[in-house]
Amino acid sequence: MRGRGSGSVRKTTPTAAATNKGSSIWGRWFVACGVVVCVSVLSLAWFVVIPAANSNSRGSSALAVLVVLHNEVTMSGAIRLMDELYQPGDLWLIHVPPSSDNLLAMLKDSNYGSNPKVIPVTIQKLEYATVSQVQVSLGLLRKALQMNKYWRHALLLSGDSYPLVSPSKLRETMALNPQSNYIEATKWSSKHDRVFSCHGVEEGVWPVTNATLWSGSGWWALSREAAEYTTSTSGKPQDLLDFFQCSRFVDEHYFQTLIASSPILQPTIVEPFNFMYAEVIPGTTNAAVLAPSDAVHLAQTGMWFARKVQSTDTALAIKSSRL
Repeated sequence: MRGRGSGSVRKTTPTAAATNKGSSIWGRWFVACGVVVCVSVLSLAWFVVIPAANSNSRGSSALAVLVVLHNEVTMSGAIRLMDELYQPGDLWLIHVPPSSDNLLAMLKDSNYGSNPKVIPVTIQKLEYATVSQVQVSLGLLRKALQMNKYWRHALLLSGDSYPLVSPSKLRETMALNPQSNYIEATKWSSKHDRVFSCHGVEEGVWPVTNATLWSGSGWWALSREAAEYTTSTSGKPQDLLDFFQCSRFVDEHYFQTLIASSPILQPTIVEPFNFMYAEVIPGTTNAAVLAPSDAVHLAQTGMWFARKVQSTDTALAIKSSRL
């Protein structure tokens, strides 16, 4: 009889099943560790690489470009403008008149027809020399503020505008000066009645008078802060908009007066005005259509954009003549 602790001890070897089970456990452990490492690496990549990419595509160089169209010529120009200026981080709002199926078809057939950052918009019917020009601009600005939080400047351009400087230089300048406003603002010295004649003579209760009115080109680039202020639906912006309902050519006064009379925004106006060039037809206030032969002169103006570039030949001549 064998007592406890006595006798021989049988030496055993692991069975195949036991070996497989152990290997399975270790294998699972290594797989789990591998997953954890991969997740950690991917998480690090997300926080390091992805924001870096976003900072390039949606950082301070991103623009909100507001383009106003009237006809097929300006739609063709807008497509040409996008070919030159568009960047993936931008937001482009293309204002088309009501019932403009032909313009929408042209945009759809272009390289930007399925681009979610190029959006056709109709705010209202735009009528020359009326407050509707300001209302369209305000509507576009409000949409841009709501739809994209990354842009630092909003550019208002006509469809037949074209850059006179390289887009990279333009973006770099604005990115380095995010608070700057590229808007023409000069003290109004004329007694012309286009602003006040429909209001009678009660200047004492007006939100603006000849002494406090500013004027300038209706095309500009505004900082995000200026866009937020001028689109306010209360205070001076709303008072001025209400006052201008019956006035004429107010696109040359509304934004200019608000920004130039603001103690905060007035110092941010870039002088001299260099945003938009137009060749005025002698004896009129109308802009002339530019030709390829104008390219050398345009390159010497120091302006960023020119209006009435309505042919590809003119655009190509401008591009080849840039300083």
